[in-house]
Amino acid sequence: SSYNDVTTTESDAFAITAGISFAYPLGGEVYHVDSLTPSFTVKWNTIGDNVSQVKLEYWNSDDNAGAGGWRVIESNIANPNHGSGAPNENTYTWDTLSAEPLPVNLAATNIKFRLTSSVPDQPATAIESSTFVICGDLAVTAPTQGVIWTADGLTANTISWDVYGPTNNL
Repeated sequence: SSYNDVTTTESDAFAITAGISFAYPLGGEVYHVDSLTPSFTVKWNTIGDNVSQVKLEYWNSDDNAGAGGWRVIESNIANPNHGSGAPNENTYTWDTLSAEPLPVNLAATNIKFRLTSSVPDQPATAIESSTFVICGDLAVTAPTQGVIWTADGLTANTISWDVYGPTNNL
């Protein structure tokens, strides 16, 4: 038998978007706030060469200050590299000079990032990192490396340290 009828079917509208994946953090890392001007470098790969800028946000489920939700770190970060692997990674250093500064007093056990294509605006590209930890840190200032103290019962030595970020128990 012969089939001469042609059936035409049209799909619903859809979008073709770039692919974004985190290279760092991958999740489970512990970042120590180790100075008064800390920095944290976020790394990602973008598949597809049309995305020229991305938006980076962070979310902290431990946020008891009432802000909650996603907080924009930067809206239009350059995204010049496209492709997979380390040679094609894009990076952004989140620090105290960013539009949304890295908080020096933040201690969080459940923080994560979200990246989204901002130029062109493609909300469907939003990708979240796995959660990681941010906490305070200590830096011993005395004794310094290589110094030898003599335990002679006469000399008094002082151990000292600086504290960065919140540390609950010292």
